[in-house]
Amino acid sequence: MFNREGNNFNFNDGPCRYMGQGAPKDHDKPPFYRGLPPPFGSLPPFPGPHNTPTLPMGREAFQEIRDYMLLIILSEYPEGITGYQLQDMYKFPRGTLIRSLQDLEEKGYLKTRDEILEGRAHKFYLMTETGKRYLEELKLKWVNIFVMMAEINFSKGISNIICEKIEEFEALDDAIDFFRGIRSWMKGMNQQIEKKMEHFKNSRESIDKIIEDLENMDVLNREKIKQAVNEVLKKMEER
Repeated sequence: MFNREGNNFNFNDGPCRYMGQGAPKDHDKPPFYRGLPPPFGSLPPFPGPHNTPTLPMGREAFQEIRDYMLLIILSEYPEGITGYQLQDMYKFPRGTLIRSLQDLEEKGYLKTRDEILEGRAHKFYLMTETGKRYLEELKLKWVNIFVMMAEINFSKGISNIICEKIEEFEALDDAIDFFRGIRSWMKGMNQQIEKKMEHFKNSRESIDKIIEDLENMDVLNREKIKQAVNEVLKKMEER
């Protein structure tokens, strides 16, 4: 049933052994292809079952998510992008999109540039320096929240997916290849975790160095603090 010669697939940017050719429908896809994020895409806070914080899902939170998504997109277009292009490329509802862009512009996070193209006026939206700083603030705030949201009932979700796949197996080879795929995927995730742990270790050592410099100061010196931070960032980039 299977051709076991050269039946590799790319999973997490690396070659992994997975379903052979001629496998049943959907068996040529990674084990978690149904839209669920991998459990170790980023290091989770591991809050535990009894102290999981409440998700901030009020009106203000949804507005921040909207701003976050728009600014992430706009950050990819340093020369600007029109509202029509945003609507066409990312399928935003026009009314909501225009109101959101106007809101971000009023807050100083965006600016506009008018340009005549083929005899027609076009308004391009660009991020301001204030908008770039706001985006970094949103990244810091929401990265842990998104990870926490992805982890809620994740084990149960994965269990359901695996049980569904088991029902689709037509032969023992299907099961073997499926779980080998999971094993290969987990190996790749483990390598990513090790890289992240090394990055966090270096980051912690960098913060220790800044604290040491601060403790050696007699009075607050903002310029020296900035210099220390820049030196640390330079070393991190070199690594």
